[in-house]
Amino acid sequence: MLPVMVWRRFLGCLSKITARLATPKQMPRRDERSPSVKLAEVGGVRRYDTTRLQCEYRAPRLEDSGYCLGDDTMTPRTFASFPQWYSEGKLSGYLRSLKSPGGLLSMLEAAPPAGDMSHPSVPDLVLYQDVLGGNRVSGDMGGGQFDVSSGVQSFFLSAPNFANRIMLNRSHQVRSLSFPMAQWRDVIDEATDGGFSFERAAIYGGTLSSPLLQTTFRSLWAICDQEGAPSRLLARAAGCEILAELCQLGGQPIAVARGGLAPWAKRRCLDMMRARLAEDIGLDDLANEARLSPFHFARMFKQTVGLPPRAYLTQLRVERACELLEST
Repeated sequence: MLPVMVWRRFLGCLSKITARLATPKQMPRRDERSPSVKLAEVGGVRRYDTTRLQCEYRAPRLEDSGYCLGDDTMTPRTFASFPQWYSEGKLSGYLRSLKSPGGLLSMLEAAPPAGDMSHPSVPDLVLYQDVLGGNRVSGDMGGGQFDVSSGVQSFFLSAPNFANRIMLNRSHQVRSLSFPMAQWRDVIDEATDGGFSFERAAIYGGTLSSPLLQTTFRSLWAICDQEGAPSRLLARAAGCEILAELCQLGGQPIAVARGGLAPWAKRRCLDMMRARLAEDIGLDDLANEARLSPFHFARMFKQTVGLPPRAYLTQLRVERACELLEST
């Protein structure tokens, strides 16, 4: 049997241990930490006010990560279009302008820094132009890995429904046109007799060189700088020209339009233009009047009248304005 003094000593130690276990551990107060220290926790940032010695925690925004909450897991966020991703995703702060006329095509201009320009899978065909050039561009836009140097106003094409990977070595100015394939598939099938698909085209392996693309881009941006968002007529006509050129760059010949509009079709289209001078008339409206596809109508109209539909409509409007001025 143990002596009484030993028991007393044992019970005293036991009580001290019990008291320690029952007392919560004292942590340093946040305002006692060094105000110059910055800590990253779970994607957030701790910031310290050097005057009040208070800690502020800013939680990361889920929408910036490209992910959304599922039932039990984090799932990649999906975007309905390329403009939606650019305006809401990680590069939204570098967006300068965005014009989306009627969903036919979207014109975007941005000035992002060097680094990762990759975007998730979207249902749009996206044509980029590196305005200033001088970049080292590497990645995969739907045709396999590439690593090239960009020249002034070089073009790159990104496949629809493909999560591309793009890296650039310096800050740059980019312009892009994005084509929702649902809006253009019938036009492409009509132009190629159904023999071409941008999902399977072999034109995504680096830079594209085309004087027609450069001219169309330059004209489209110049008109929009003066008039704002392009009209439906301009958007559809420019889109037909650009997509036809891309089809040819992809190895698909485009049939040359032979002959112009029938006399009755020409008369009905010109009458419609005069009757709707003040409206945002579309190429589809005129093509329906002539019972043709928009692609073939645009080419046949130019052969018949000598001007593209948009240029002729502008001429009619100028003539009408001169008549009004003379009558006042």
